[in-house]
Amino acid sequence: MAAQLSRQRASTHEQNAAQNVFEEVANEQQDEQTSFILIERLEQVGISSGDIKRLKEAGFNTVERIAHAMRSEIASVKGISEQKADKLLQEAMKLVPMGFTTAYEVHERRSELIQIRTGSPTLDRLIGGGVETGHITEIFGEYRTGKSQLCHSLAVICQLPISMGGAEAAMMAESRYALLIVDSATGLFRSDYCGRGELAARQMALSKMMRLLIKLADEFGVAVVITNQVVAQVDGGTMFQMDAKKPIGGNIIAHMSTTRLGLRKGRGETRICKVHQSPSLPEAEATFAITPGGIDDAPEGFLKGPSVAKAAHVPLDTMRVPPQSNVKGLNGEGTHFMPKETGSPENIKGESKINMHHTLGLLN
Repeated sequence: MAAQLSRQRASTHEQNAAQNVFEEVANEQQDEQTSFILIERLEQVGISSGDIKRLKEAGFNTVERIAHAMRSEIASVKGISEQKADKLLQEAMKLVPMGFTTAYEVHERRSELIQIRTGSPTLDRLIGGGVETGHITEIFGEYRTGKSQLCHSLAVICQLPISMGGAEAAMMAESRYALLIVDSATGLFRSDYCGRGELAARQMALSKMMRLLIKLADEFGVAVVITNQVVAQVDGGTMFQMDAKKPIGGNIIAHMSTTRLGLRKGRGETRICKVHQSPSLPEAEATFAITPGGIDDAPEGFLKGPSVAKAAHVPLDTMRVPPQSNVKGLNGEGTHFMPKETGSPENIKGESKINMHHTLGLLN
């Protein structure tokens, strides 16, 4: 009888040891596949399963979320005392690397980023290969410029394998995330907060939402794409501007967005995308098209905007503008040029000169 109990205990001990080894291997595989650590890891350092359950119900799902949270925020969770909050922070900071980061480590992290393609190779080249994961990309423009269409294409392409330009995500998934889209990020704020009296409250609420999106991008490494509306600038200095529109949200969204892309209408179903702000991309433009199959390259022959005109080897100062355009420049007149093939540019008698900014606006 004693020998049988001894064998059962030995068998139970071996099973527990095998289970521990299995969990360690699973955790190592998870760390290799993901850039975050699940909060269940804290059970190994003395945090009870009940406390972890309470933290998950409050939105703390990873160790990084604990390490980057404020002490008061953790202590506000029901059932978590200030002493437990201190212990949680201490143990989380041991697992999450904190402190100074070398340039080599930053380079290594950037090399692991995934670019989600848009469907248009020309647009992908403009934004460095696609929409980067771990960052917030803002797409703004007036109505019917393709903001939602671009988001639909990204939502489909992100489910493709990485080798095909996707991120191997899944729709309505519980574990594998790659892309978070907010369309539109500012539409409800414009209707819920009206007038200058509620401007401060609106900006504060907008800042909290953007901060939450930044935490999600940092914590899970997903690509966050938001769309933004525009507002017309009504002042004395805008009458001479070609496009007197700016994205709403002010400096709040401008500071918290990593990359800002502006869309404007082209001829037919073509659209023009311009990089307005990016820490790694130059300011440039590209033309794409909205097709029945989604976002694609624009057909050849569409001369839209200065960058496309340059690519087509058409000097800007040789573009012909209809004489009946009747547009005046800053001094009451502009310049109407003849093509270079007919000789040097000269004014056409009886026709007003047209400012180059207005010329591009007419071609658009």
